[in-house]
Amino acid sequence: MTAQVTRHNGTPTLILEDKPSFDGLMWGSAPEPDNYILKECARYYGEAGIHLFTFDIGTQGSPPEWRGPRQDQEGSYDFSAFKVRLQHVIDADPEARFHLRVHLEMPA
Repeated sequence: MTAQVTRHNGTPTLILEDKPSFDGLMWGSAPEPDNYILKECARYYGEAGIHLFTFDIGTQGSPPEWRGPRQDQEGSYDFSAFKVRLQHVIDADPEARFHLRVHLEMPA
């Protein structure tokens, strides 16, 4: 997927996949691993042509929703638990795109 902000008809415009896009988004609570209370709302947004969703990540769960290299764990990042949460939104809107607010330095 390509994304950029550029001038279009004299106005800064979000361009997704080489097409001008409405930069409206659904800003709500993040899906839980076993539930997404905003699933119906997300479906309505998708039906209205708004496919951008934003929420905080990196703040839920113990252990955190993704695991990565640190002193007690070597290797690459594991996003499998987080993937389950994103799938709830994709189930509501198959065209969903995400603007994630990532918290990287949360205490362990």
